[in-house]
Amino acid sequence: AIVIDKKYTVQDVEQVIKKAGKPLLESCKLIDIYNGDNIDTNKTSLAFRLLYRSKTTLQDKEVEPIHNKIIDNLDKKLSANLRS
Repeated sequence: AIVIDKKYTVQDVEQVIKKAGKPLLESCKLIDIYNGDNIDTNKTSLAFRLLYRSKTTLQDKEVEPIHNKIIDNLDKKLSANLRS
């Protein structure tokens, strides 16, 4: 899950995820929105399910760089942080 300013839409986040997740990201689905304790009032927490796919069995070493690229792009473009 990520914590992001409410000024950004789910579509903004999905667009960054899908662009950064190429070529292995097959789908990106919003699974939870949380606003409440431990989240600033001007922010929201969004959780996504990401599905990676390849013609061969994927190994962590193949997915990890793309997953990290998604996280980095969310931070750079939308100032999003991973929710801890």
